[in-house]
Amino acid sequence: MTTRLPDDAEDEPRASADLADDPEGPNRILLITGMSGAGKTAALKALEDLGFECIDHLPLRLLPRL
Repeated sequence: MTTRLPDDAEDEPRASADLADDPEGPNRILLITGMSGAGKTAALKALEDLGFECIDHLPLRLLPRL
């Protein structure tokens, strides 16, 4: 069962393609971590299908550049 947010909810998630069209939109980074076999790759593929940009195996030293 899912809970529907009100139509005027400001925090409603949007795909990154929608955010790219809005230069004033928030920049958010979602880090997905877990042990081997936890489903990280499946999660990344699902996010890509929703229009998000995904980077697998990003070195932590490059994180501040995002």
